Amino acid sequence: MEDYYRVMLGVRPAVESFTDKSWDLSHEYSMDESFPQAPQGYDFMVYLRHHGFPSPLLDWSRSPYVAAFFASHAAQCEDEANVAIYSFVEYYEGSKAGSVDEATIVGCGPYITTHKRHFSQQSEYKYCKKRTREGYVYCSHEEAFLRNDSDQDVLTKFIIPRTERSKVMERLYLMNITAYSLFGSEESLLSTLAYQEIEKRPL
Repeated sequence: MEDYYRVMLGVRPAVESFTDKSWDLSHEYSMDESFPQAPQGYDFMVYLRHHGFPSPLLDWSRSPYVAAFFASHAAQCEDEANVAIYSFVEYYEGSKAGSVDEATIVGCGPYITTHKRHFSQQSEYKYCKKRTREGYVYCSHEEAFLRNDSDQDVLTKFIIPRTERSKVMERLYLMNITAYSLFGSEESLLSTLAYQEIEKRPL
């Protein structure tokens, strides 16, 4: 976990130079890794995650409609039979227990100042960690799910046939859930216009 923080410190000067934004990151790594909390530099980590930088964070949306958009928007390949939406409940019984030596999922919550995409996508974030001989490390969420604890970290997969994609996209479009409303970039504007002028209205 400390190594990744050092990576963030390394990329920060370039990100700040090109974006005219700034983040207050300490040069000293001082996180109590044994405590379930957001990682040190969480706001910058979220910014990096939203812009495609490799990240231990998984981002989730509190909106099932936003989740449906992400599942359906990219599913344009005829070879894909289905798409899926995942629902995650961290504290199924109100609390959870475990060992620091086991993979543990930590929810960080939505209350941070970061890129506006965080708010338009109704995002929350989770990461998974465990203690090793070398210290605490980020690890795969699948490792935690493999324990199959029925009273915590419950993941449900909803499968939607690809044949329903046009219906899903049309409904979301009417709700103004589009690439542009969720990303706000020029590329996402063109993606939305492509859907509007090509997919939604066949030539």
